[in-house]
Amino acid sequence: MTDHRKLKVWQLAQQVAEIVWRETMSCAPGLSMHTVRQIRTSSESVGANIAEGNRRTPKEFRRYLNIALGSANETDSHLVTLMNRGLIDLRIALQVRDDLATLKRMIIALQKTLL
Repeated sequence: MTDHRKLKVWQLAQQVAEIVWRETMSCAPGLSMHTVRQIRTSSESVGANIAEGNRRTPKEFRRYLNIALGSANETDSHLVTLMNRGLIDLRIALQVRDDLATLKRMIIALQKTLL
């Protein structure tokens, strides 16, 4: 495969992780450190799994993409929790959720090319 940094799916994953990091910094006083660690880890895991799987066989890459998809779903779940608790800017959270939906579609499309 190509350099993972050239993959649009990886680039979007990095953007989402950066927004999550920045937003949890600004609302961290109202959050437990556990929640902050969980959402940061899950958001960072998406891009990390894309990068790690990219250099492997197509079968292994599909498996890493499945893990990335799970991490994207976990990040979305944490965002909903933060929104429900009023701990994150609603406008930003909704944009991140839209980005995550796009990211998940991109991951699934990439998986289909590896069949």
